[in-house]
Amino acid sequence: MPPLHCTACGAENLDTAQLCFSCGEPIEGKGPDELIGSTMFDSFKLVKVLGQGGMAVVYLGRNQLTEQEVAIKMLPPELAAYAEVKTRFLEEARTLAKLEHPNIVHLINFAEDSGRLCLVMQYAEGETLDELIDRVERVAPVEAVRITMQTLDGLAHAHENDVVHRDIKPSNIIVRPDGSVKVTDFGIAKITRDNKLTQTGQTMGTVRYMAPEQVRGSDIDHRSDLYSLGITCYEALVGEPPFDGESQFEVMQMHLTAEPRPPRELGAPISEELEAVLLKAMAKSPDDRFQSAKELRQALARTPEGLRVPRDTGAQLPVSPEGLAPTVAVPTRRSKAWLVALVLGLLVLAGVGVTLALTLGDEDRPSTPKEKPKPGSEVSVKTGPALPAHHSSLDRIQKVIGRWKVRKGYERPHELYVYSDRLFHVDQFAQAYLTTARRAYERLLKDQAIVYHVKVRPLTVVLVRKRLLNDKKLWPEDPPAVERTFFYDAEKGLVFSVSDEDAEANLRFAIAVHFCPLEIDNRRCMELANKFKASSKVTLY
Repeated sequence: MPPLHCTACGAENLDTAQLCFSCGEPIEGKGPDELIGSTMFDSFKLVKVLGQGGMAVVYLGRNQLTEQEVAIKMLPPELAAYAEVKTRFLEEARTLAKLEHPNIVHLINFAEDSGRLCLVMQYAEGETLDELIDRVERVAPVEAVRITMQTLDGLAHAHENDVVHRDIKPSNIIVRPDGSVKVTDFGIAKITRDNKLTQTGQTMGTVRYMAPEQVRGSDIDHRSDLYSLGITCYEALVGEPPFDGESQFEVMQMHLTAEPRPPRELGAPISEELEAVLLKAMAKSPDDRFQSAKELRQALARTPEGLRVPRDTGAQLPVSPEGLAPTVAVPTRRSKAWLVALVLGLLVLAGVGVTLALTLGDEDRPSTPKEKPKPGSEVSVKTGPALPAHHSSLDRIQKVIGRWKVRKGYERPHELYVYSDRLFHVDQFAQAYLTTARRAYERLLKDQAIVYHVKVRPLTVVLVRKRLLNDKKLWPEDPPAVERTFFYDAEKGLVFSVSDEDAEANLRFAIAVHFCPLEIDNRRCMELANKFKASSKVTLY
């Protein structure tokens, strides 16, 4: 067969190529989705794409016998043919094989299947710290310190095994639903006893979080990871990294010459002790920083915030399977932030009052009073209706089906409640709704020249068979005029969507309607929802 040409850069690729060897873009008609449903190593069925970069694609795999879910990082054959790329991929496998710690994503297996090199790793379901910061803007100080301390536990283990991560950043730190933390992506890690792949002069890592010695291409050691983690914790507390600019070169120069502004000057509600620890972690010279992960962890534990972290730093109240968990949500503000939260809440209420409702029915719309936070307390700012939302047809449907196969609520971190008349991976859906779906919808808005940061408002999702959604006896107040696949009540934050015919696509449509900016009219919202519905890149469950 003739070689394939990448539509993005024009480079020639092997006829088996899925990703362009030159730019990393998917080859038209050969995207990573092509392997969904296939089986690797006679055991793991590929369920969906979790992510992809310039080199590898990461799939969610499920063992067909044990139902164990794993993350499979796959290097396509066209890239495995390049000695340097293959060597670095093998080096990642060797690195992970050295590490076995509760705070590090561990390696299960390394193998080759049909010319594809694969890392089979623990599947750490959860929210990245990057996603958490994006959602709450500023992570509560005690929570930020808790996450940092667990990250340091993982890094201490790696450093004791002569492994330097070299790319510590919020997107490589996963906060799981139970509160535990996992460090991931050791793809460019350096094993200090073997420097063949990381010679002096190479600059590797993510620019915003690079230590000065990484920027210069000098020798690095474990203290470089501590600098990057200091930057990461700073961003979690302030809402943005200390150094940012118009170009990578500008950011690199800042790491070399500029001093970070003290977080307290930028409004971070932290103690002087915590600020001093952060600034020392971000010192320009490695000799002026903390000299080990354990030393930095001990310093954090002695701060007022660290003293409030439970001894078991992973301890979190679990989500109740039949209702919302007690309020232990990651707080978005402290101190005088309750006043800001109250003002924002009033503004949201005012915006809702002047918005054209997307409700398709004629139900009464009772207002839901907001709970006023106490000054000085750590609270989770809530806007919109309480969960789960109530609807008379919901009661009628339950009488027909007997009981819900899925009935689960999330308050941390989702503000979501889900009913379903059939079994499905509700935790996976909850995570996708908050992160990948929201970001994909924002990208859609950007493509349509609409500048808007999607607010994740409380949502109750009801998945039912199509016939139940169109049974007029079950919907006397809102009888369907034509056959429908969804029903939305904007005031209540309530979505009904089909659970059978093309369920995932229709659920994407319903969620897109919920995400739609308040100032956009119904017709435009529906147009955007149809575009979002057609997006096969957004996998919800």
